[in-house]
Amino acid sequence: LAEMASAVAAAHKKGIVHRDIRPANVLYEEDTGRTLLADFGIAAVMARGDTDAPSRLTKTGELVGDPAYMSPEQLMGGELNERSDIYALGLLGYELIAGRGPYDTTSKREMFAAHVRDKPRNLTELRHSVDRALADLLERCLAKEPQHRPNASDLYRRLSGPTGESPAADAGEAAASTGFLSTLKRRYIPQIMALYAAVGLAVLGIAADLVDRNILPDVAYELALVSVVTGLPAVVTGAWFHGRKGRQKFTTLEFWVFGGLALIWLAVSVVILVNWL
Repeated sequence: LAEMASAVAAAHKKGIVHRDIRPANVLYEEDTGRTLLADFGIAAVMARGDTDAPSRLTKTGELVGDPAYMSPEQLMGGELNERSDIYALGLLGYELIAGRGPYDTTSKREMFAAHVRDKPRNLTELRHSVDRALADLLERCLAKEPQHRPNASDLYRRLSGPTGESPAADAGEAAASTGFLSTLKRRYIPQIMALYAAVGLAVLGIAADLVDRNILPDVAYELALVSVVTGLPAVVTGAWFHGRKGRQKFTTLEFWVFGGLALIWLAVSVVILVNWL
């Protein structure tokens, strides 16, 4: 959502209003975790003068874009400016975080009327775990009066930092970091590592108990430890290449990593057995 706000802010600085911000016009780059705003086909250029007065970009009664993501002033055929895009970003924010919009409606007619007259539900009511400051910010984006909504630059700053400070100077580095963390989460690597750690500790606990009871020789615990330690990078590698949904092909790099780990496990195990014997 911050990246969408950044894209909209860049367009607004050029005097361009997108007018059609909706999920179908948001592209997600899976490899990097970036989001991109697309389809400026019905974008309009704002008239720039000495005043901040909005410009009428449509004829009276004309609707341009998807009505489900239109601001009240768009639906009413009123004056339109950059803040109309902010309303659509607010709707996107609700759907991204809560999986649904801010209004309880059962038909298109009710939905359009809700955009014009109803107060949006606070995001914390739809998803209790969401940060209240974020919920209040997105609710402000859905203000009926355009002047009560934040501008795109302010929205980007608020979404980029928890205390509202400006984002880091090196935006490329920050984006790469965010993309990497997003990739880890998307491939369930934190969950897989936590599960593996639990299983590994259980295996080591069982091996230690069997050794204490003289059921297994002392070397059994050392072999179990080697297996758990070398198994960790193998599991992480497998999660990295195959943690996404759907089938993924094995890569050459993956074969080399697994082969190297297998050789390390075998070599260390042989040394342990030789010393024990």
